[in-house]
Amino acid sequence: PTPTVTYQWQVSDSGTTGWTDITNADQLSFTLTSSQVTKYMRFTMHATNTAGSTDTSSTATTVIAAATTTPQATGVPTVSGTTTAGQVVTADITPVTVTGVPTPTVTYQWQVSDSGTTGWTDITNADQLSFTLTSSQVTKYVRFTMHATNTAGSTDTSSTATNQIVSTDIPAQLASECPSGSCAGSNLSGQSFVGLDLPGIDFAGANVDGTNFNRANLRGANFAGANMVGTQLRGTNLRGANLRGAKLSQRTKKKFLERGNIVTTRFLGTAANLRGANLRDANLARANLAGADLRGANLRHTNARFVDLRSANLSNANLSGAALYKSDLRNANATRTSFVGAHMFSANLRSTVTTCADFSQATGLRTVTW
Repeated sequence: PTPTVTYQWQVSDSGTTGWTDITNADQLSFTLTSSQVTKYMRFTMHATNTAGSTDTSSTATTVIAAATTTPQATGVPTVSGTTTAGQVVTADITPVTVTGVPTPTVTYQWQVSDSGTTGWTDITNADQLSFTLTSSQVTKYVRFTMHATNTAGSTDTSSTATNQIVSTDIPAQLASECPSGSCAGSNLSGQSFVGLDLPGIDFAGANVDGTNFNRANLRGANFAGANMVGTQLRGTNLRGANLRGAKLSQRTKKKFLERGNIVTTRFLGTAANLRGANLRDANLARANLAGADLRGANLRHTNARFVDLRSANLSNANLSGAALYKSDLRNANATRTSFVGAHMFSANLRSTVTTCADFSQATGLRTVTW
């Protein structure tokens, strides 16, 4: 009589002998599982009737490979160490878990950026967990990146940026006051550093009341929380400097000390190079910053009431939440500048370039002179 035909998928370690039936695998299709990885498969038809039976089988498949998944990283590495040229920074990768099939290969890379947010580039031969900072990173930022890759793809996970790298090259005029290679917390009141090259020096919390930095190079210097009352900065290069929370005047208003008040600080028009400077939360009320270079500067939540910013370059600057009441921005360049949530009441933006500027959530726009 007509034979009854049944199906069976079989597995073998070698692909030639030792074929065994796979439980419940008796349909024309079969979904491979991890238990078949590195083994071989074949399909068998078993025909039987009252006279007997016979089998016919396919040739063996190629060896079953593991399913591949692209690498995934959870968590980010952290970096510890003093961010001073000549010091060692070390990455901790224990917070990071990397998964993927096949098991990803993980490599390390230290990277450097001028801004600490974009433009990250690899540092040559910096591919270990620890890295010794050099003078070439002064005024810049570094981070640690883990790169995981397998045949299915790759992924990166990076630490947050370090603090700005500062220099250990203290000039002779600073050596006695800053013997440790840092001027943080030092008392430099009334001293003169006219024309000195001081990039990346750490003046955090220092007293530079009345100190003369005219024509000095203070690019990337850190004045966070410093007392800068009457500090002289005529013709000074402050590109990328950090003045967050610096106190620049003793003038009071509404019975409280104004934080970061630049009223008495001598910024003179185009001489003010504050490109990329951090002036977040500073009080710039009535400051003269006409013609200043403030490209990419952080001016978030700054009190900029009555400030003279005529012809200033504010492209890519962040003035989110800033108070710009009656500030004068005539002829300024505000290309791609963020005014998100800024208070613009009675500000003057006549002839100001505002290409791609963001005024979302800004208040007082109807009172602005355009």
